[in-house]
Amino acid sequence: MIMASLSEMEKDIAELKLLLDGASRMRIKNILQSELTKARAELESLQRAATRDASSKEASSLKALCTVKLTNYAWDQTDKSVKIYLTNLPGIGDLPADSVSCGFEDRSVNVLIKGLNDKNYSFSLLKLLEEIKPSQSSFKVKESSVILTMPKKISSRWAHLLFSEKKAEDKRFDMPDADEDPSASLMKLMKKMYDEGDDEMKRTLTKSWYESQNKQDRPFGV
Repeated sequence: MIMASLSEMEKDIAELKLLLDGASRMRIKNILQSELTKARAELESLQRAATRDASSKEASSLKALCTVKLTNYAWDQTDKSVKIYLTNLPGIGDLPADSVSCGFEDRSVNVLIKGLNDKNYSFSLLKLLEEIKPSQSSFKVKESSVILTMPKKISSRWAHLLFSEKKAEDKRFDMPDADEDPSASLMKLMKKMYDEGDDEMKRTLTKSWYESQNKQDRPFGV
């Protein structure tokens, strides 16, 4: 309905312009100019209404379809970039171009797929291991998959894709082995503290180690 009114109003404006260009009397020109101004104002009003109507339909479409969160993905890397592969999405290549959108930030990525097999799909990765270049990142829709390409801010090899994965691995290595000699665990802990500590920490640990060695070398009871 709105689109039909827009079309008719555009035709009215075109005809008023022709009449105005052909008019010679000032009074007639003023009348035509006034009508042209009114028509243009009405056209702008119809255009705003059409925009609101389109936004409302899109919002209704998103609400009507359930949203499925994608959790399966694969990734690969070079020193300069990271690639994310979202696969097993049959039919995605046939969707309109604006059905798939992707947002990149320094250490995160979000994907929204609308209307695929009567469902919406979302995918997100939060807190990547290192920063990427959002403005240079991109995505490509294939026949049944989406490929995200994200240039790294600093060229390097990532041991993990997500910071949470690195944190979990660090925690696993920090846990003492139940069968390990307690003194060996203590030595590992002291070495870790020494490697990561500042100069004051290193002096304190060195002093403690020296004093403990001296105590061990003393005769019993001395």
